[in-house]
Amino acid sequence: MQGRTGGCTLGAPRWVSSRRLSTDSQSSPTPHNAPHSGSHSNSHFYQTAALDKFASQLPRRLTLRQLAVFARNITPERLVAAANFGKHELTVRLARRIREFQRLPFAVGKDPHVEMAYDLYWAAFETFRKEPPINTLADNDRWCAVLRSQLDRHMVVIPQLALGFRGASKHMPSENVDKFMSGTLRSRIGRRVLAEHHLAMTDTLARKRNPASLSPSSPSTSPLDGDAHVGIVSPNIPAAPLVHHCASLAASRFLLRTGRPAPRVVVDGHTDAQFTYIRDHAEYVLYELISNAARFSDYEHGRRVARGDLPPGSEPPPIRVTVALSPPRDPAPTITFRVSDTGGGIPASLMPHLWSYSHPSKFSNFSLVPRMAGKVAETSEVEVNLGIGLPMCRVYAEYWGGSIDVVSSEGYGTDVYVVLGLGNRGENVGE
Repeated sequence: MQGRTGGCTLGAPRWVSSRRLSTDSQSSPTPHNAPHSGSHSNSHFYQTAALDKFASQLPRRLTLRQLAVFARNITPERLVAAANFGKHELTVRLARRIREFQRLPFAVGKDPHVEMAYDLYWAAFETFRKEPPINTLADNDRWCAVLRSQLDRHMVVIPQLALGFRGASKHMPSENVDKFMSGTLRSRIGRRVLAEHHLAMTDTLARKRNPASLSPSSPSTSPLDGDAHVGIVSPNIPAAPLVHHCASLAASRFLLRTGRPAPRVVVDGHTDAQFTYIRDHAEYVLYELISNAARFSDYEHGRRVARGDLPPGSEPPPIRVTVALSPPRDPAPTITFRVSDTGGGIPASLMPHLWSYSHPSKFSNFSLVPRMAGKVAETSEVEVNLGIGLPMCRVYAEYWGGSIDVVSSEGYGTDVYVVLGLGNRGENVGE
C-alpha cells in the first residue's frame, strides 16, 4: 500500500526526511533496534505493521444509554470485560488518529507543537498495545493507573495542536485544517469518555465492596447530576438549574475581567425538563455560549449608551435561554437550548469563519495555557480568550448526534440553537 509521498510505505510520517527514509530502508532494522533521534517520529516508520493491525479496524460506536446501562449494575466480571474492551478500543482509536497525523503536509507535521502531540499519541498507542490482558481486579487497578497517567500526559494536546496549527492554512486548504482539528478533538473526547467512564465504574465497584473507599477520580455529587452517577453519565440533569449554574460561572468570570456585573440570564420554555447526559459536555457548551452572549451584549449596550440611545447607568437587556425537550415517545429524543442575546449580531463577513480553526492569529493565547482538558472548571479560570470556544462547542454538541446553529440578526442580536442528542444515538467519532 502506498502513501501520498512517492513510494513511501503508508505509515511513514510525511515529515520524515527523504534522506532518513532512504538510509533506513536499506538497513531495515526491526522496530526493537530501530535508531532513535531527538524525536520519536523517525523510528515510527518501522512500526507500521503494528499500526496497520489496529488502524484497519473501525471503532465501535457507543451510546449514552449503553454507557449508563453497563455501569448501573457493575460487577467484577463486567468491570474486567470493560477494561479489555476499553484497552482494545483505545488502541484502535489512537491508531486511526495517528494515521491522520501521518497524512499532514511536511511543513505542518514538522512543526514542533504538532510533533509533540504526534509523539504523545504514538507513545500512548504503544503503551495500550503492549499492555497485557486484564483478568483480575488487581490487573484492573494497574490498568486504571495507566489510564490516569495517559489522561494527565495528554492535557497538553489541545494547546500544542492549537499553537501548531496557527499557520497551517499556509500549507493546506482551510477546510482540511478544520476537518483535521474537528476529527482530532472528536477522537480525543471519545478516548476521554472511555477512560473516565472506566475509572468511574472502578470507583463505583470499590465503594460497593468497601464503602469507605473513594478514589480522587470519583465524580463529585451535585444536585445538577440528578440521580446518582452511573459512570460519568448523569441521569435526570435538571435543565434550568444547569443553565443557572453555567450563567453563574460566566458571571463570575465576567466580573473578574471587567469589574462590572454580567447581563442577567432568564430561563424559559420547558424549565422543569430533565435529561440524561455527560454533564461536563453540556456544561461546557452552555457556559461558552452564555459567556459569549454576556460579552457582546455588554459591549453593544455600552455602545448604545455612548451614542446617547440609552441613559447612563441603565442595564443591558437580559440574555434569554429557552429550553425545549422533545416529546416523550420521540424515537430520537433531544433537548434544545436556544441562547438569545442583543449583542448586535455577527457581521456577515465573519459568519463563514465561526467554526474555523485556520485563522492564523486565532490561537495565539494558548501560549499562556499549557494544559487543557476541555472542561468548564478550567475554562472559567482562564483570563484570556482562546478562540476555540465555538469550535469546541460544535464538537461537543455533535458528539452524541446533536447540532449547533447560529442565526444572526446583524445590528440587533444572535440566537444560538444547541440540540443535544439523547438516548441511543451513537458517538460521532469523526470517522
